[in-house]
Amino acid sequence: MTERVTLITGASAGIGTELARVFAANGHRLALTARRADRLEALANELAAKGGKKPIVIACDLQEADAGEKIAAALAAEDVELDHLVNNAGFGVFGDAIECDRDEQVGIVDVNVRALTDLSLRFADQLIRNKGGLLNVGSVAGFLPGPGMAVYYASKAYVISLTRGLAGGARAARRPRHRTLPGSGAYRIPGARRRRIRTQYGPSQCSCLRCCTGGLSWADGK
Repeated sequence: MTERVTLITGASAGIGTELARVFAANGHRLALTARRADRLEALANELAAKGGKKPIVIACDLQEADAGEKIAAALAAEDVELDHLVNNAGFGVFGDAIECDRDEQVGIVDVNVRALTDLSLRFADQLIRNKGGLLNVGSVAGFLPGPGMAVYYASKAYVISLTRGLAGGARAARRPRHRTLPGSGAYRIPGARRRRIRTQYGPSQCSCLRCCTGGLSWADGK
C-alpha cells in the first residue's frame, strides 16, 4: 500500500513550521518544502526525534515555473501519495506598488497564486482518492484592498476566492476543503526590516495556530 503524507509548503519558518509540528503531533507523516534546505532538515530532525517517521525534505523555490514538477517528482521517488496538502508558502513586498521592484511583485503572484493553484489542482486526485483535505492559508488581508502591500492583498483575495470556489464543488462531492485566515505572523516581507508585521484586522499568530489545531478534527476525518 502506498504511504500517505501531508505536504506543507513554506515549512521552514513561521506558521509553516508550527503547522508541521501540529500535524506531526497528530500522527501525520510529512513532506516539507521551502527554499532553505538547512532549516527544513533541522525541522525534520526535530520531528523525527519526537518519535515519528522523518519527514521528506524537498528544497524548492515555488517562484520557479517548474516547482510543481519538482515536488511531484520528489514525492514519486519516495513512493508516497498525498492525503493532505497545506498551501502555506507566501510572501509580500511592503511599499507603494508603483515604486517597488516589479519582478519581486510578480514573484508574489508566482508563489501566492500560481504555485498554490498548481499544487491544489495537481494533487486533487490524490486528496480525493485518499479521502484527505486541502488547507489554503489565506489572510484577513484578502477581504480589503491594501495600499502599501497592494499585490499581496490582491493575492490573498484570490486565495479566498479560489478556496471558496473549490469548496462549492467539494460540498457537492463531500470532499473537504478549508482555509485559515491569519491576521498577523512572521512573513517574508522585504523592506519591512525583518520585523513582525501586525494588523488590527485579525487574530494573533497564536490564535491562528489554535484555530488550525482545532481544524485537525476536520483533517483527521473525525
